Amino acid sequence: NEIALELSLFKGRLTIAATKYKQKSRDLIFAVPNSATAGITSVVLNAGNLTNKGVELEINGTPVKSKSFTWDINFNYTQYKGIVDKLAPGVANIFLGGFVTPNTRLVVGDEYGQLYGNAYQRDAKSGKIIVGANGLPLITSGVQKIGNPNSKYQIGVTNTFTYKTFSFSFLIDY
Repeated sequence: NEIALELSLFKGRLTIAATKYKQKSRDLIFAVPNSATAGITSVVLNAGNLTNKGVELEINGTPVKSKSFTWDINFNYTQYKGIVDKLAPGVANIFLGGFVTPNTRLVVGDEYGQLYGNAYQRDAKSGKIIVGANGLPLITSGVQKIGNPNSKYQIGVTNTFTYKTFSFSFLIDY
């Protein structure tokens, strides 16, 4: 599902495009873990469903336009989230990368590509990291979610200055 709006104002010197979308993908192909006793450690299957939701906004403007000089500016904003809805029956997670801790996994209910690994042990009262006798932080014995590589949003601004046939452009991303 997608809904979009496009506007062009002031003879095209200001344009605005906005989109909101929701995409459900099913039967995504992944290497699914398999028992090593069978002689293979993974089987490639249609093993997952994923829902992507997001919004996009783009604003383009030409604040200055003359015979020999033009200044164009582009602003874009993107916010998206991909949630794992379903994995193959009997599969708790699918490893996308990393053979030891940390690694990247698909887990039902999580955002796509979460990072899992050992975390640092923390004091229950203060939340401070517990340091061992060797001066290094103590790690947890079990693996847990330790990070999300997906940004909450992305913003970009591009300015382009053109003088006759020479153009200078720069981009700022956040």
